[in-house]
Amino acid sequence: MDLPRKVELLKIVEIDLDRWGFKNCIAYLTSSIDITGCKLRIVPPPGARVVGAFPSWPEYMEEFLEWKIKAYRRIFEEEVKYSFGVRLDLEGRVDPGFFILSAWMVKPQGDELMKLVFDLAASFDFKLIVSPIQIHYNLDGSKTGILELSARKGVLQGEIVFKPVTPIVAGTVEAYIKDDILPFVVSLREVEEDIVLVEKYRLVLRLPDLVCLG
Repeated sequence: MDLPRKVELLKIVEIDLDRWGFKNCIAYLTSSIDITGCKLRIVPPPGARVVGAFPSWPEYMEEFLEWKIKAYRRIFEEEVKYSFGVRLDLEGRVDPGFFILSAWMVKPQGDELMKLVFDLAASFDFKLIVSPIQIHYNLDGSKTGILELSARKGVLQGEIVFKPVTPIVAGTVEAYIKDDILPFVVSLREVEEDIVLVEKYRLVLRLPDLVCLG
């Protein structure tokens, strides 16, 4: 029995938590199969309005968006791959029910140090990425510019003393989620029956920038 042929799909939705607003969404296809001529169909997340499209606007744009795929060929680890992707710039407010931001702030600690205070919660696993900050510093000036922290059972809270590298500290929450958390429906049309779509859905939440002033 022949195994089904796979097309990998990476879905990404980016949200600005400073205003709880959509920023963009991406659908990116990769496969050893030439999918040129097939159709990519997208239904953006609820509440999102499409204000831009790259590399082109869809051929159809009513209850869903649809593109005729023109895959580009590339060599990846000595294997031929075919890829196609679109990015949609979005506007619109996000329902904040799936993520709780209870604390995200910095406080002066003296001696040019600051304290980062955070309390985040969700119904899914996630990690917090903070940059640029200097935590492991000593007399020779070595430093760590990016900090990654993983939530436990959907909760991440604590305090970290650090030395600012720049006046602004940025934070990002990243997670792999399912469509029942934030629907973002992407499908392939006019494909052969033995082709299956294998999805990964990445959520990116941009936290408000923190100003480090003593």
